Amino acid sequence: MWTTKDLSPESKSGSLIYLALLVLVTRIPWIFAGPGLDADTYRVLQVAKIIQDTGIYEVSRFPGYPIYEYLLALVYYSENFLMTNGISAISTAVGAVFLALILRRSKVPMAELIAFGFSLIPIVFNNSVVTMDYLPALALVVASTYFVLTNKIITAGILLGLAAGVRFSSVFMLIPLCVLAFDSRNVAISLKRIMVLCFFGIGVTGVCFLPVIARYGMGFVKFSDIVAYPSFERLVMLGYSRVWGSFSIFGWIIFFAAGQLQYFPNAFQN
Repeated sequence: MWTTKDLSPESKSGSLIYLALLVLVTRIPWIFAGPGLDADTYRVLQVAKIIQDTGIYEVSRFPGYPIYEYLLALVYYSENFLMTNGISAISTAVGAVFLALILRRSKVPMAELIAFGFSLIPIVFNNSVVTMDYLPALALVVASTYFVLTNKIITAGILLGLAAGVRFSSVFMLIPLCVLAFDSRNVAISLKRIMVLCFFGIGVTGVCFLPVIARYGMGFVKFSDIVAYPSFERLVMLGYSRVWGSFSIFGWIIFFAAGQLQYFPNAFQN
């Protein structure tokens, strides 16, 4: 049984297993459905089929998503989306576990419960049951962050490079991870850690993109054109409704009200 004690920072691996299973169970009703409505989903599935049939790499859209495209080529078959959607669901569970480990390390109480709450954020939940690369890349980035915190720099760099191979924009997480790896109390060792992190992060990224370079040359470093980019006002609205969900307004009201009561306990007293 998952008790309050299991959710404490001092709990062992059992609660992490429960967390991963709970994340997966909450995705089961949806992973058997279609791959999603995003046009990029069908582009990457089409490329996965081409790779299966010909063995020749082709990008689904620039700059290329080689690790994810090859991964789908291994599991996609006969219009069955269980495995392709399952990659996103499993990635969400892995990301939640590493988030819980990061929170534990920071002595945050009920770390697993917070990590499970993260997996229920609408934008995370929606993308965890479709065939898209967002959650696989995010899981690798969160895992890389954990290994930076635990001073396993080579592992962190490799994972970040793989994340970039899934989704190229992940490579820019190298900047905050370098900041995280720096310790002003020992500048020399910190700089060595940063150099190792950059070497493996950029190096693994380069290896991941070798199929792209071999096929398209260095011209692959470009992004697909966006025909109609939303206005700023539209982005703000989408950022609220799509990320948190419309009903989250009630949660935000409770959150800020609780904050007022904590920091200004006499504000509502006569």
